[in-house]
Amino acid sequence: MGDNVKRAAGLANGGAKVAPPLDSLEYVRMARGEGYLTLDTYHQPSDCLCDKLIAKASCPVNCRPTKLGIIGDSIVGSYDHLYPRLIQQTLQPHAYEIHSSGRIGDSAHKVMGINRLRGKRRDIYSDWLRGDYDDLVLALGVNAIADGVTAGELYTIMWEMCEMAMEAGVKKIALVEIPPWGGHKRWTHEKQAETLNYNAMLDILTTELNYDFIVRGCDTEVEVVRIYDALEDKTLPGRSKYPRTVYGKLDRLHPSEEGLRVIADEIMRQAYREKL
Repeated sequence: MGDNVKRAAGLANGGAKVAPPLDSLEYVRMARGEGYLTLDTYHQPSDCLCDKLIAKASCPVNCRPTKLGIIGDSIVGSYDHLYPRLIQQTLQPHAYEIHSSGRIGDSAHKVMGINRLRGKRRDIYSDWLRGDYDDLVLALGVNAIADGVTAGELYTIMWEMCEMAMEAGVKKIALVEIPPWGGHKRWTHEKQAETLNYNAMLDILTTELNYDFIVRGCDTEVEVVRIYDALEDKTLPGRSKYPRTVYGKLDRLHPSEEGLRVIADEIMRQAYREKL
């Protein structure tokens, strides 16, 4: 008996659900679908397919919950996906089912397969879009800028990501600004300029995307969530006033718990104000 079958059979205790083979699309769909199981309920699939299901929506029996995917990097995943969990707490009464994907090193250019992963190109973003989301929060960009991607290149990548989301049936897309990260070991004055340029270009990006979608007869809407000003230390421009402390040292890239709460509040206030 193969290892996958053994592990699946081991969960068939007293008629419990049996997991399909690991790393299969059926496996991920099962974790996201009926039963609302977290992936950790069974075994973790490959990181290319992995996300975290925050909560089952509370809604009437015949109601289909609104599926919200929050896709980002390690900031999204910080403190066990703290800010997606805070968003879930606010949206829970409104029948939302929240999924969160955010791991160390995830970036816009990598998840789109532009970089080579494990020796081959892999479009992780397409895997994520199979989650059949209604809404998407895209909180990507800082790792791309840190890797040397320009604001213009990131603009093109995010356009493609939004277009793919529209084609996958997503109706609402929120693009989150890059937060301040000055003082990090990979930060430079040139990368700070690219960060600010990208954030400034988001208004143009959303305007052009919304116009393009209307012309094409689509009802997908794109909007910007501004977080930079809410997080920046005005006495130290470019730096966060909510740096995380790790082993006594300041982590200038990842916000503290307080900073993550600010991000969650801004996403709710700007993208889901009607739910407050």
